Amino acid sequence: KLAPSLELSVGGRSEQSFQAARSRLPAHCEFVQVDLDGGDVALAEAVAGSSLVVHTAGPFQQRTDPALMRAAIKAGVPYCDVCDELQLARNAKALDADAAAAGVPCV
Repeated sequence: KLAPSLELSVGGRSEQSFQAARSRLPAHCEFVQVDLDGGDVALAEAVAGSSLVVHTAGPFQQRTDPALMRAAIKAGVPYCDVCDELQLARNAKALDADAAAAGVPCV
């Protein structure tokens, strides 16, 4: 059970998919449009106002650009990613200095 003060947003490309899963989600969960290929402005808007970004969207195969992580760093939002795609993970690790300079934890 979620803490009463916790606000949870679920991001995705399609609100239709969110609505299909709605019955399995907490009542106070909301949808946020997130398209990893939508550009930096759209990703900045998606993470704005968040306290934490947890990226679990897939498929990760053949993705190389840690764009959501960059958006989180720029917004000052802590970031956690479960990606196991080697080149994407390497490119994300290359952002370590940016994250440290911004004081943003990224895992």
